[in-house]
Amino acid sequence: MHAGATWPASACVTSSSGRIRCESADGRTRGRFTPGRGASFRFTIRLRRLDLSGPFAAPARVRVTHGRMIDRVGTISTCASSARGLTCHR
Repeated sequence: MHAGATWPASACVTSSSGRIRCESADGRTRGRFTPGRGASFRFTIRLRRLDLSGPFAAPARVRVTHGRMIDRVGTISTCASSARGLTCHR
């Protein structure tokens, strides 16, 4: 399964604390990025009403790309599956 979201810069707002919030015009995709320790970021991605069928299972792989050159890729296995999707926490 593959699902993704892309936000133009105009769909994102950066707060004075460095938090970035992006949302699609139709509200179906949302991303929140919060500065962590050092150069790390915590993030929450929500993709709603996608044409996907379960069951969903860990691990979940995420790729966050900024611009043309910066990719951050990670995998997480501590996920809970439900009929509505997959929720992963670290």
